[in-house]
Amino acid sequence: MSWGTARSKWSKTWGCCQGCFLRCSSAEEPKELCLPSQLPAASFLNPMQGKASPAYHHHHSRASIALDRRQGCSSGNGSEVFPYSRLRGRARRPPDLKKWGVKSGYLPVCGNKTLTARCHQCVIVTSSSHLLGTHLGTAIDGAECTIRMNDAPTTGYSADVGNKTSFRVVAHSSLYRVLKRPQEFVNKTPETIFIFWGPPTKMQKSLLKIIQRVCASFPNMTAYVVSPGRMKQFDDLFRGETGKDREKSRSWLSTGWFTMVIAVELCDAIHVYGMVPPSYCGRHPPPRRLPYHYYEPKGPDECTTYIHNERSRRGNHHRFITEKRVFASWANLYNITFSHPTWT
Repeated sequence: MSWGTARSKWSKTWGCCQGCFLRCSSAEEPKELCLPSQLPAASFLNPMQGKASPAYHHHHSRASIALDRRQGCSSGNGSEVFPYSRLRGRARRPPDLKKWGVKSGYLPVCGNKTLTARCHQCVIVTSSSHLLGTHLGTAIDGAECTIRMNDAPTTGYSADVGNKTSFRVVAHSSLYRVLKRPQEFVNKTPETIFIFWGPPTKMQKSLLKIIQRVCASFPNMTAYVVSPGRMKQFDDLFRGETGKDREKSRSWLSTGWFTMVIAVELCDAIHVYGMVPPSYCGRHPPPRRLPYHYYEPKGPDECTTYIHNERSRRGNHHRFITEKRVFASWANLYNITFSHPTWT
């Protein structure tokens, strides 16, 4: 199927997000969703733009966090539309992601190649500040396949995060930031396979033309976009694993969600560096403040970003903590390990 044919069907597989999302409404609510009172107010990432605008800072860092603090964790009045408590019963085995088949799920943008890559051992290098000072670069570069996300650079950070990049999974909101720096993200590691994802309202022809233009300048570049059918599968997987509809709960799947599933499809064993466990931000005393991204030292605080996104009902947000709980449930099934920090 060509990209043009697939895109014409895309609107049938995605709809407008509507409904609302719980903050914290049940006695069963996991502790990591309860915002510690001592957590500092900080700037938040705008999940729609990938960066924090002044208006977003003003509205959310002041009004929204103040509202969260005043209300605290409610004791369960039953008034919320989509209360999160625990993941759907784990007696049900998740679908076998390895049977999805990568050939039909990823459409070539550069050339007419089919994604057939397969790796025995992969590492996912997150964009977390937990990687700073770890000196993991050599170990990461020694992996058979290395997967990175969005515009996380290696220049200047290679001692901790390495240089090798076998795959880079990129959200539509990060596409410009990646492709406007081809010397860093394309030419430096010409073996990199790019996988771009985004909803139909974002993956316009103009974005595809930008990818194709960069491909023309760098003939060895390989790029794919997630197909409409596979995008729907990602949504269905989220609903199946959490019991919550992504659209009705006003949720955006994160690049981490796409990256983890793609890694499961491509890799026999996965080691994830820098991803915190789902309970991390609910610990007492609270964790030390760390920037959300290792390459943005003055960026928003990690836990503030996670908790704000998890609990917000207005707008559309990533449910980072819920996604991590799903990843924890997949660890044994798909041979996934986590370190820096270690998950227990």
